Parts: sequence; structure tokens; C-alpha cells
Amino acid sequence: MNADHSGIRVPIRRVRVDPTFADALREAALDSLEELSSRDLGVVITDHRSSWVRSTTVGTRNVYIKTYDYPTPADRYRGIGRTTFAAPSRAAREWAALAWFDAMGFVAPQPLLLGEARRFGFLRRAVLITEAWGTSAQEILPDLTGTEAAELAEAIRRAVRAWHAAGLRDGNLDLRNVLVRRDEGASPPRWDVAKIDSPKWRHVRAGREDDARAHADWQRLEAELGRY
Repeated sequence: MNADHSGIRVPIRRVRVDPTFADALREAALDSLEELSSRDLGVVITDHRSSWVRSTTVGTRNVYIKTYDYPTPADRYRGIGRTTFAAPSRAAREWAALAWFDAMGFVAPQPLLLGEARRFGFLRRAVLITEAWGTSAQEILPDLTGTEAAELAEAIRRAVRAWHAAGLRDGNLDLRNVLVRRDEGASPPRWDVAKIDSPKWRHVRAGREDDARAHADWQRLEAELGRY
């Protein structure tokens, strides 16, 4: 596959895709990184100069498509040491974080596709597609009653404690990046909690919960969650 960036054909150096999703992409004629990362595809979720998110449906799957773009030489050179040659893109790090959550038995949106376009080692564009899952805690908490909000806040804290105990240090623990979903079929009903947008994540020795990175995660989270 090739992707067009400002008229330049750029080789795709890395593509990971769920096999069943690859079939759905071919059937939908969405078989290039250029098409998947188009600002014109799907419903606008975010729309910044160098990154954007769209929601759309591919086959029977509701998905989110996140694109990171480095359109100018200044954009690309600014990332020297972070986005060049062997360095993984933000999209690749987020893919790895979702894979870690799944491997550890935590709920997480399924990563469906990771694509990177590079030229001479410089990252030009990166795309991450994930299944649609849950609702942002930042969006849902203000609409809950006091008791309901407190219940969800405690469910989020339990999830973070479990992630930390398993060795995760997120570095980007904001309520907008915490997804929640009510499981009414459970007995008793419960909130499931997942994490997205984790490009700064690290793994440390499991069982530790008192290090500086864990404290930083809590400080960032409680600045928002503390009101509930």
C-alpha cells in the first residue's frame, strides 16, 4: 500500500491488522492508508491540525480511526529521536498498550489496524483503528446522580489500582481517556472500565504501587475525579 502526503507517494513500512478486519476493509474498498486516514471519512470526533479522530462503520464493526500527521519538514524534524527510524509512533505505542491490557485480562477496545508511513526513516503519517467501546468518563459522570457518580468514580479507582498492581504506569490518565460501560447483565450490575490514548505508558515490576509514576497518575486523575 502507498499513501499520498502532499503529492508524495510514501511507502508503508508497518501495517498490523486483525485478519477479519482486513477482509472487511477490502469489501468496503478501504484498502489504503490514504483512504483510511482521510479527514472526509466518517463522523468528526476531533479535528486538529496534526491529528484527528473519526468514527465510522466498516462492515458490521463500529470503529474509531485516529490519525497522526507530520505534513511539513518542520513537523518531521521536530520529532527526531521520537518518530524517526526505529522509534515507534504514538499510534504504535497506543496499540501496544491496548495489547497489554488484553494480555493481562483487562477490558479494552480491540485494536484492529496500525499503519505507519515513513520516508527515509521519518514518520509521515500513522493511523490506529480500534473498535468502538463504551463512553468517555468525562462525558458521562456529570450526567449521573450523586450516588451513581460516586459508584462510577470508585469503579474507576478500582480499575486504576488493578492496572498499577499489574505494572502499568500510564502517564496520560485523564477522564476523557477513560472509557466506561455499564454491564446490566452482571450480578450485581457493574461498571466496566477501559483505558485508551496511552502513548506514554510504561511497564514496571508488578506489585509496586508507591513509585513516583504511580503517584503522578493518581495526582492527574484525582484532579478531575476528586469532585465525585
